[in-house]
Amino acid sequence: MNGKQFEFTYDFVNCTYQINGIKMKSKLTLSINQRTIAKAKKIAKERDSTVSQMVEEYIEHTSRVEEKLRAKEKISGIIDANLTAEEEVGYSKEVHKKHGWQ
Repeated sequence: MNGKQFEFTYDFVNCTYQINGIKMKSKLTLSINQRTIAKAKKIAKERDSTVSQMVEEYIEHTSRVEEKLRAKEKISGIIDANLTAEEEVGYSKEVHKKHGWQ
């Protein structure tokens, strides 16, 4: 190095590290069949993205959705199984509105 100091920190809980306060990403190895890899690369290119970005966004999105569902189940309890699809959608909209999940 050219005499400049740098600070390196690692968060063992979240498996992330920072250099001079800038959060760096960690690598993850996945085992996926070749056809799926080719599809993922094609989609990423069409979206001007990367496979890594798509995987990260998918996991973040899924995590948020599951968190909302757990909260909804906690709040609403058991829903009558005899609701029509239309009634269930209406109920879901009301719960989302009530809790600001829109």
